[in-house]
Amino acid sequence: MKSTPVLLVFLASTLVSCSDLADGFSVLASNRQFEEGRVHDAIAGYHQLGIDALDGLVAYNLANAFMALGEFASAEPLFGMAAESSSSGVAAGALFNLGVALYARGDFPGAASAFRRSLEARPSDREVSRAYELAMNASRAVQSVSDKEQARFQSSKAGGDQSMFGMAMPAPRPFFVPGGGPGAGGVDH
Repeated sequence: MKSTPVLLVFLASTLVSCSDLADGFSVLASNRQFEEGRVHDAIAGYHQLGIDALDGLVAYNLANAFMALGEFASAEPLFGMAAESSSSGVAAGALFNLGVALYARGDFPGAASAFRRSLEARPSDREVSRAYELAMNASRAVQSVSDKEQARFQSSKAGGDQSMFGMAMPAPRPFFVPGGGPGAGGVDH
């Protein structure tokens, strides 16, 4: 009779692993749809599994599908979820792809941060290292241009020099101009 609880535990663990196995096959089927160019079908398959399934793998694949559609804003939080995976491969890949999405949006400091975190997980990965370097250089270049523009428009006069903004200021005129009265020459509309 002692073998009955052991058998039940074995059956329960088998059923749980079968669920993960079935989810894994569903991910593979959705990945195949993605590779065939049926991105929307793949997204539907990932959504059926739920973005929390398989320790970040579904979120990672769903984010990649959104990236393929150019939906960077939709992909970014999913890459963030996948980056929390206990699987270092999924987490590092998610951080790298998050960096790519942020770089494409022009968020170079954010991209550099994501690439750096990916590089911490995969220190010998040359592609990640190069992407980090490019993001850092782009971030510095943007900051340098911003600093130059700021310096160009700073005034050495106390109170500031508003002459450069003279074209943007309207000519002074009264708020109310009477019309329609005698001698006005017409009706005020």
